Amino acid sequence: MQQPRPPTLDLGITTTKAVLRDALSLPAVATDRRVVDIGCGTGAVTRLLLRDGIEAFGIEPNAALLQAALADTERPAPPGRWIASPAERLPIVSSSVDAVLFCNSLHHIPPARQVAALAEAARVLRPGGEIVVVEPVAEGDFFELLAPLDDETLVRAAAQRALESAGRRFLRMVVAARFSTVVAYTSPAAVVESFTRADAGRRDRLGHATAEINRRFWSLGEPRTDGSRAFAQPMTLHRLQKPA
Repeated sequence: MQQPRPPTLDLGITTTKAVLRDALSLPAVATDRRVVDIGCGTGAVTRLLLRDGIEAFGIEPNAALLQAALADTERPAPPGRWIASPAERLPIVSSSVDAVLFCNSLHHIPPARQVAALAEAARVLRPGGEIVVVEPVAEGDFFELLAPLDDETLVRAAAQRALESAGRRFLRMVVAARFSTVVAYTSPAAVVESFTRADAGRRDRLGHATAEINRRFWSLGEPRTDGSRAFAQPMTLHRLQKPA
């Protein structure tokens, strides 16, 4: 019998770091358990989990980002923590992981493969383990700022549909929540540098997008005392549990 979907909680304005720490402080994810961070990028969240005493591993298909994670000597991770792999084919033994994390990464998987990525995450989970997914919504000042460079309306919506599908078909939706983060940048150039570093393919669109990003930076951003501009980004949190 299909489980009823839990009501969507409102977590207010907070940080992704705080939301993750709260979600991963569950008894099911004690510090002696294994967590896989899928789409880890340069490894910031994986290192955060390691500092909190969690046995974390970062999965990343982008060779340049994974190389940056490996090359970070200021924040070194123990050997073997970085794994090159797509989300749909994890080189991990079935039922061997206590939690799987997608932090701002599910929508970067092609929509046709997002449900498969969640199914693969479920495969490696131990019974009763959880998939924790934090995703940006196609709304808010920060989304509007970046839309000229990379309009992610369709892929972000697809990620939300994939989560709903997984929650109906092979996982149990434990928590669904919304919150908002605040992102600050010192200049339009800093915005462009950050987002082309994360996805080099965006550089091809810079010619027509730069002027509009500059305009939106000054019109949408909230001025701060340090001279930067702040932008709101609505987010969602989903926790999905593998049946015991």
